[in-house]
Amino acid sequence: MDAIEKQRLRQAARFALAEIPDGMRHSQGWVISGLLDQWPLWRRAERVGAYMAITGEPILELEWMLQKNLLLPRLDGDRLRFLRVGSTKDLEHGAYGICQPRQDLIEEEPDLVLVPGLAFDPQGRRLGRGKGFYDRFLEGRPVVRVGVALVEALVTRVPMESHDQAMHHLVTAQGIQRC
Repeated sequence: MDAIEKQRLRQAARFALAEIPDGMRHSQGWVISGLLDQWPLWRRAERVGAYMAITGEPILELEWMLQKNLLLPRLDGDRLRFLRVGSTKDLEHGAYGICQPRQDLIEEEPDLVLVPGLAFDPQGRRLGRGKGFYDRFLEGRPVVRVGVALVEALVTRVPMESHDQAMHHLVTAQGIQRC
C-alpha cells in the first residue's frame, strides 16, 4: 500500500512543484543558504555534499557553497557518487539533464549531505523521484542527512518503505528543524 501511496503523492508533488516560478525557488534558496550559513552543524562540516537544483527544488548558489569543500553528486549507472568541485568549470551535463561533476574529479565521502526531494514530512521522511539513488547512497553511511525543500514540499506524512532513508534534519525557508 505504501508504494501506491508514494506514487500518488509523487505525481501530485511533481505537478504542484512544477508550478513554482524560478524566482521563488531562488528566493527560498537564498533564505535557506542564510540559515545554513549560521547553523553550527554546517559550520563544523568539512566536506559538504550538495545538489544542483532541478524543477521543484530550492536553488542554492554554487558560489556560496564553494566556500566549503563542496562535493556534488554524479550518477554513474545506478550509483550516486560525490565528487569534489572547485568551480563551475568542473561541471558537465549528465543524466536527466542535471549538471554534475566531471568523471575525472576526486570522489570523497561527505560529512553532511543536503538531500533534495519532492516532499518531506516533520519526521524527516522523504519522497524522492522514484529511482532510489539517494536512498542507496545514504544506507549505512554515518553522514548528517539534511533534507532541503521548498515550503510547498512539506506534507503531513510521507509513506515509507523498508529501503527509504529518513533525514536527520529538515531545512526550508521557514527554518531548520531536527527530525
